[in-house]
Order: sequence, then structure tokens, then C-alpha cells
Amino acid sequence: MFDTRTKNNALSAYMLVWVCVTFLFVKNNEYIDNAFVKSHTKTALLLQLFLFVIWFLFLHLSIFSGFVFFNYWLNEIISIILFLFTFAFMLYWMYKAGK
Repeated sequence: MFDTRTKNNALSAYMLVWVCVTFLFVKNNEYIDNAFVKSHTKTALLLQLFLFVIWFLFLHLSIFSGFVFFNYWLNEIISIILFLFTFAFMLYWMYKAGK
């Protein structure tokens, strides 16, 4: 249905943040400036921003760092769980882009 270059552009948006941002502003390339790549680029950017928010809140600001369970701080436990769920969503959408 789509050219392999179009699929690869949609897939690469999930892997690199700056590529994802630049894909939103490209207007003169037919393999990037189409609805398929733009929709995956927006999804990838949202997931990457969510990863940044998780890092900023739970690891940089150390929210919930006062609680310890089995020698692990609660902020690390929450951040690991949220990172894994977000990574799973990224893998799912990468799979959808490849199909």
C-alpha cells in the first residue's frame, strides 16, 4: 500500500526525537509530507514527550522519593513501570506503521 521509504520514515519517527520534530516541518518531500507519516510522527512525538515528563517528574524532581520498598525508592519503581508501558506503546505503534 505504501512505499517502503514512507514506512521507514514513519518508523524512524519513533526512534529519534529530532527526526520526529523535523518531520512535522518538512513540506517538499512526498515520502514525509503525507498523512500516514504525519500521523505516526505526531503519535511518536506525544510518546517521546511523555517519556520526558516521566523522567522530569520522577527522576529529576524525585517525586515520591521518600518511600522505600525492598531497597528501591517509589519514584524509581513508578518511573520504570511507566517507561516500560510507554516503550510497549512505542513498539506497538512501530509494528502498526510497519504493517
